[in-house]
Amino acid sequence: MAKDIGIKNVNMDLIVGLPGEGKEELAHSLAQVKDLQPKSLTVHMLAFKRKSEISNDPQVYTVAAKEVLEEMAEMTYGFAKREGYVPYYLYRQKNIAGNMENIGYAKRGEECIYNILMMEEAQNILGLGVGASSKFLIGESVHNPKDLRTYIENCDEYARKKLELLELSMEIGAKSFTYNPSVGN
Repeated sequence: MAKDIGIKNVNMDLIVGLPGEGKEELAHSLAQVKDLQPKSLTVHMLAFKRKSEISNDPQVYTVAAKEVLEEMAEMTYGFAKREGYVPYYLYRQKNIAGNMENIGYAKRGEECIYNILMMEEAQNILGLGVGASSKFLIGESVHNPKDLRTYIENCDEYARKKLELLELSMEIGAKSFTYNPSVGN
């Protein structure tokens, strides 16, 4: 649909190692990526967030063993190479499944500018909805409540605060970033 309305550079994200996911499920996801042909693909290995249910009670979910996660990572590397994607960034997170890494792949010259700006922390992030977080280049953040009732009762206040911080960030002209693929910044 995005391509149909003229969006040329579509990025897809995969999370590898979700509970109950194995090599067969990943192969299916990679087949979907092949069919859709995004310009860039971000492969995230499952990261266990500090306050998540899976971190607090690991018996609730079945996650693949480290050896299987390594094989799944190899599947993504091979897929990317066969389909003409090249890596353009790599990053590690705390508590990532199998002690792996996240990799951004793209067709040559089609790097996802959004991903680069996020990795460089060179872009304001405006989060909308329940549980969303906004982060501003001036060092301020606003986190919407995760409880729907609380969010609905206070959404106008959260929106007002975000708009104020966004305006302030733009007024200050906080850190601009220009991406030039020929120099790799």
